[in-house]
Amino acid sequence: MLKHGLLGAMFTTLMSTAIADTNSNHSERNGFYGGGTLGFMAVDVDNVDPLFNAGLQVGYHFNDGFAVEAQYTDTLSGGSYDINYGYGSRSIDIDIRTLAAYAVYRSPGSVYFKGRAGVLNEKIGSMSDTGLSAGVGIGFKAGDSAAFEIEATVIEQDVNFISASLNIGF
Repeated sequence: MLKHGLLGAMFTTLMSTAIADTNSNHSERNGFYGGGTLGFMAVDVDNVDPLFNAGLQVGYHFNDGFAVEAQYTDTLSGGSYDINYGYGSRSIDIDIRTLAAYAVYRSPGSVYFKGRAGVLNEKIGSMSDTGLSAGVGIGFKAGDSAAFEIEATVIEQDVNFISASLNIGF
């Protein structure tokens, strides 16, 4: 419950900030972009260490603030799960790999709100699942073609990806 309240507060703050800064128009951001992302997978399960993931993303901005985006992430480090059997314990390494396609909206401004929703396939160990995913974030334009974004994305019911990304338009 605390996690959902925190995401709601983050969403409200980001919306207020993004709406307050509407000096630039969407036409500056038309075209293809690509970049990298780095963050941690917060797993809401007892005895699981955080996983640090990195990934790549590509997308296309339309002239009205909307975009389509594909993202791939894989675990760099971390991720173990301790199983207690009563007579002993065992630690299992965990990695999370994701591949997603999102519809994205970025508000106008040099500081902007980002929202995205789409379909994601995650592979956790040998198990694979496909479902819906959504995220919110805040972005900062750095010149004409670069943008830095911080966001929280729901991967599945008990896994969230907290990340920072750098995108370059081309």
